[in-house]
Amino acid sequence: MILSEALALYLESKSLGIFGEDIFVGLRPAEPVECFTIYDTGGFIPKKDTTSDPTLEIITRDKSYHIGLEKLKEVNKYLKEKYNFWLLPDFIWVYYIEAQGEPKKIGRDENGYHLFSVNYHLWLKYY
Repeated sequence: MILSEALALYLESKSLGIFGEDIFVGLRPAEPVECFTIYDTGGFIPKKDTTSDPTLEIITRDKSYHIGLEKLKEVNKYLKEKYNFWLLPDFIWVYYIEAQGEPKKIGRDENGYHLFSVNYHLWLKYY
């Protein structure tokens, strides 16, 4: 399982949506309009130990400016400054997740729907 899929399942466990229905990984479908997508965005130079420093971006899309922004703020509440937990039990240990900024509007999609984004840096270890 890739990191973004594990994070999608974690956010599903917090009742923020359903993976495959309104939480997506890597590709945002045309429907539903109200959704969010998690993108693997690379990371930092690998450390000289067994940990990893990946980065992710989460983008919400909504017809409503306010609902789309609030949805991303709700996601951010579960990820911003989160420390020492199993993202995927016995497989991915997260030392920390750090937001790289506040939720922000990044424009509109090709259909005019509002898009909002936050980038995250993680420090973790795979077992």
